[in-house]
Amino acid sequence: MARISLGGIVRSPSRRQARQNLQDSDRAGQISWPLLLASLIALDSGPVLHLPEMLYRRRASAPRQPWQGLPTQERQQALYWLLAQRAPQATLEPLRQWPALNRVHWPLPEVLPTISLIIPTRDQLPLLRRCMEGLLEQTDYPALELIVVDNDSCVPETHTYLAQLQARGVRVLPWPHPFNYATIQNLAVEQARGDIIGLINNDIEVRKPGWLKEMLAQLLRPGVGAVSAKLLWPNDMVQHGGVVVGMHGLAAHTGNEWLARDPGYLGFNQLAREQSAVTAACLLLCKEDWQALGGMDEHHYPVTFNDVDLCLRLRASGKRLVWTPFACLIHAESASRGKEDTPSKTARARREYAHFIRQWTGQGQTDPCYHPALASDWLNGPYGGLALPPRPQTPRYPAPFKAEI
Repeated sequence: MARISLGGIVRSPSRRQARQNLQDSDRAGQISWPLLLASLIALDSGPVLHLPEMLYRRRASAPRQPWQGLPTQERQQALYWLLAQRAPQATLEPLRQWPALNRVHWPLPEVLPTISLIIPTRDQLPLLRRCMEGLLEQTDYPALELIVVDNDSCVPETHTYLAQLQARGVRVLPWPHPFNYATIQNLAVEQARGDIIGLINNDIEVRKPGWLKEMLAQLLRPGVGAVSAKLLWPNDMVQHGGVVVGMHGLAAHTGNEWLARDPGYLGFNQLAREQSAVTAACLLLCKEDWQALGGMDEHHYPVTFNDVDLCLRLRASGKRLVWTPFACLIHAESASRGKEDTPSKTARARREYAHFIRQWTGQGQTDPCYHPALASDWLNGPYGGLALPPRPQTPRYPAPFKAEI
């Protein structure tokens, strides 16, 4: 084993292979730690083992957070070289406000695939109108199919607007039955014409026209199974910055104490990154993957946790899930569905919670995208404090969650 940095070790054969890789690309005379690390990543020779222990402390002069640092020429050159090796059509751009952080612009195909966006609704005309007008008039994507699933709307003005939408090319599917979010989505996906499926809540509001192209570019990367966006409350606070699984045995959104412009924990609020789960309030995935998984679980998760369950099953199949801040929309969470404020709703929610724990977290599984030394309680929330005591700190590979059905 050869120790090559304060925070990591690599096997000697991998190091030799990485150096040879640089020599083969005429970079032998420029080898630095960032370039060697980039070459190791380019080789993709095996999974990285994470030791979740405090093994060393940073230097006192080092930046407290990654986003507080200044970009170095060596590091940027290594990133440009790595991108040329792995994705030559992609481009790299330092973030304007935090130049130590970078954004990758992933390429789109010349012929864009048809995306079917599914929007369930029951009345809530102001929300629906705001959502649909944003999709129809403010979204920069030509190959778009919009499907509104009408869950027994009863307000005449809603029916009038739905008829107007149909005249504009929107498909309206009736669902005159008790609300079951999973069933509604499964119904609509089966009738969707696009190879790409987008789940959109009726309380989503478009902010910038390029959001869907950003999500699609992430989805078309090799190995990616689903992509979700950065969602904000109307007051510009983060409503969804990814999902951490295992919070109090369940799951919770990241970033609820951050403003949209805040860097967040380790710069996470401004970086596209992998997550174990994301929300279905704005979710993009391939119809083929949806069908392979059997869609959402209508029986166990009719209202809540159906999206987290879907994500975890997708991840268990070997796919990765990505959250991107470069697709940013407004989400007035639960403005349409409402809260769990009746005895029947509370009882149903408790059944869903209990099954989720049995299936996903009851055997002590920890989120591989969340450090076990961080808090996992509702009071602190994701990244809100340290776990006291820390959860089991056994070495971790980037392995998927295992369900206990």
